[in-house]
Amino acid sequence: MEWIIDTWQEIAVLLAGLSVLALILSTLFNGSISTPWGEINVNKKKKKQLPPHATCPHAGELMSVIARTAQLTELRNQLKYDTVEAQMRYWEERQIEAEGIILKRMGDRLMKEGVTETSGHADYIAFKAALRVVANTVKDYFRVSILRNHFTEKSPEQWKSYKEVKKQAIVHLATDLFDTFYKGNVILRSEVRDMNEEVVEDIEEMIDDVFEFALREAGKREKEWKDKYDEHEKWMRGHITG
Repeated sequence: MEWIIDTWQEIAVLLAGLSVLALILSTLFNGSISTPWGEINVNKKKKKQLPPHATCPHAGELMSVIARTAQLTELRNQLKYDTVEAQMRYWEERQIEAEGIILKRMGDRLMKEGVTETSGHADYIAFKAALRVVANTVKDYFRVSILRNHFTEKSPEQWKSYKEVKKQAIVHLATDLFDTFYKGNVILRSEVRDMNEEVVEDIEEMIDDVFEFALREAGKREKEWKDKYDEHEKWMRGHITG
């Protein structure tokens, strides 16, 4: 009888060992193993659900196209901003120069009338205030012109005609504003008009110079944009369209 008990004990130990081995193998192979008691599943991991396009062989190239297109759009906007900023900065530089010339003539005119402290004279202050209105208004006019600008698309003849129209418009605008806002006691409005006529040629040369600068800046940024765009197109042909 004892040998039967010993035999069953050995069998029990053997089955226990097999069960432990089954558990270990199931863990190692991340699956299931059949035992005398049925199938054992231990730490069976569910397969990760992948996005529908994760296995697409072109997903990486698609992301590159999106990233490059976004960079190209950002560059286009930055170039537009840089162009306008440079054009306006140059306008302001030349405008300060023009204001200095005009104010000096007003000071000289007052000195001829016997005024020694010209900068504190009422007519000089009134003239300077009117000049500030003129300067701000024509500056805004120029800004609108360059924001709408397609300067590089114009032929030489069109560009020359365009500049003439703009110069005349700015001079007429400034003259009308002086007539409206200047009021003096010693130097009359009609005298201011005559005085400004004497510097019109110099002012027109400055306006012409500013528009020429604006054209050069637009052309420089346009070339930079075209180079980058051509580079993008070359990459697209090499990697996407063929």
